[in-house]
Amino acid sequence: MMFERGEPIEIRRFDLVAQREPSGFIRHVALAHGKHRIASISAQCPVMHWGPPLAVREAASIRVDLVGRLALDSEDVNLLEITAASLSTQTRLDLPMIADPPWQQCSCPTTGIPWGMRFSCAGFVAFLFRDALEIDLVDLSNLPSTALNFLALVYPSITGERARRMAGLQGSGPWRVLLPGFVVHAFGAGRSAVPYVAQPTDSHWDDDTDAVRLLAHHFATSQLFY
Repeated sequence: MMFERGEPIEIRRFDLVAQREPSGFIRHVALAHGKHRIASISAQCPVMHWGPPLAVREAASIRVDLVGRLALDSEDVNLLEITAASLSTQTRLDLPMIADPPWQQCSCPTTGIPWGMRFSCAGFVAFLFRDALEIDLVDLSNLPSTALNFLALVYPSITGERARRMAGLQGSGPWRVLLPGFVVHAFGAGRSAVPYVAQPTDSHWDDDTDAVRLLAHHFATSQLFY
């Protein structure tokens, strides 16, 4: 089901909220923190996301360029709530982001005491759905390669070699990384079509792509609003 730009949207908790560059590149994804009505796309929306840091209990606020929805029943929502709450109590707020893998369990190197999880923004969304609902949004074994110039749009700090190593990126690339756009396209494909096999062009969301027309056939299981 498609909604025209400028039409008011009733966002639900755990809807996907994405930010898009003018080029169509998806630079950030998050999950809606609660019910929220926005008058138009590019309004602000309270979200839970990996910034970093992890923001779950205390909502962050980001600009909305795209909103997606998977069909969730009350049990699904309850399981997502439990997993999100668990993450928020077990994760240190000073953990840095990671690009590869999309999520990682961290612990103190000297004591072994768990520090919790660190994520990429896309990894946070994917992990939450996997851990809570056993839903793999994207096929992580079959990710396209991504060059540094695109990764830098998501992770501006990784232009330096040391920062890339901290983010788990080895060598000079390209790298097989879970990009925010791949999660957007997974939501667009629908719950019955995941794990979604990402294509190289899925780093972007273009209004004129076939994927937009495909969404009309998945309105019962997923929605993407403009």
